[in-house]
Amino acid sequence: MDDMAATTSTSSRRAAKQAEAEWVAQKLTDLVSEMGPGDRIPKRAELMDRFQASERQVLRALHLLHDQGKIVRRIGKGTFVAESDQLRSISHPGPSLITADSRTIIAVANPDHSFFDQCMRTLFRHVETERLQLACRFVDPKTARDFASGYAPPRPLGFVIFSQNLAPLAAQLLADGNRVVILGAPAEESPKDVPSVFSDHETGGELAATYLIKLGHLRLAYSGDWTRQRSRTRGYELAIAKARKTGLEITSSIIDVALREEWERSPKLAAEFLRRPGAPTGIMAWNDREASDLLAVLAQAGVRVPEDVSIMGYDNIEESGWVSPPLTTMDAGIPRMIRAAVEVLTGTAPIQNSRSVMILPTLVIRNSTAPPPH
Repeated sequence: MDDMAATTSTSSRRAAKQAEAEWVAQKLTDLVSEMGPGDRIPKRAELMDRFQASERQVLRALHLLHDQGKIVRRIGKGTFVAESDQLRSISHPGPSLITADSRTIIAVANPDHSFFDQCMRTLFRHVETERLQLACRFVDPKTARDFASGYAPPRPLGFVIFSQNLAPLAAQLLADGNRVVILGAPAEESPKDVPSVFSDHETGGELAATYLIKLGHLRLAYSGDWTRQRSRTRGYELAIAKARKTGLEITSSIIDVALREEWERSPKLAAEFLRRPGAPTGIMAWNDREASDLLAVLAQAGVRVPEDVSIMGYDNIEESGWVSPPLTTMDAGIPRMIRAAVEVLTGTAPIQNSRSVMILPTLVIRNSTAPPPH
């Protein structure tokens, strides 16, 4: 009964936070609609005061409007009302109504994270440069088979499938004579004949943890759902294991979702956690959005980054350079993955040939990391 009550309480808190975020996003949308193209958006602190909202809520609202193409970020200058949509997506009420032509790439996804948003923006820019067309369709994996039968001649140039969860759909589209590429690391049970493009997340996780260790951090933590993106966590563990073999006494802990939610409700708990003896001095977040949210919580808690604790993210989405301080992160190579995926679709090799392309991630050093405090 206690577990059920706890689950209900957690769900209620999440629903409340979602409603608050949507309210701030709507207020920001209303503000943007009153402004003209190219007008500068007020600074974050001003928006927080205007909407009586937290930094995290304002940041999420800015993320949302940026993803919708309503605002644009100009590094070193600020955020502005977009001249035109940065991302054009085409949606249809049912698969039976979908048509395309030989210059159209269909992006198919069940999006749930900022990594997809970044990929779509990059894909749009690449497709536009190649004078192609882009259509986007969101698909539930449970009904993906119905989607696959909804395309009428002429065939599109090809399909980019976001997520290995849609691998069966990719295999069906390929069997029907379409050109298909999956963006994501193939799982053991994935079809072997579908081309895929993915980043080497295990190497990325190892490089991230190794960087923190080389800075001198011997007390590390991983922030996020440990079960997600297991290849990254394997790399994180591998770096720690290698460091221990050299004689370094590395400790590691996990800042899980439940603990993070406690910190969001009461930021002082984060300060107490990170100021206790033996607390981690270097934190690797499982992605940039997680790291950005953590920065906002720590700012409210009065914990300085990187003076008190170093934070690093993963993926190098555009927003990672907007936060304060800008995030040190692992660049997953999104532009290189998109370029490789489009090359698979526009190439002349027979579509039956399997082809996998693995992209090596690179370290991007910014201001959120430094040697540990002494």
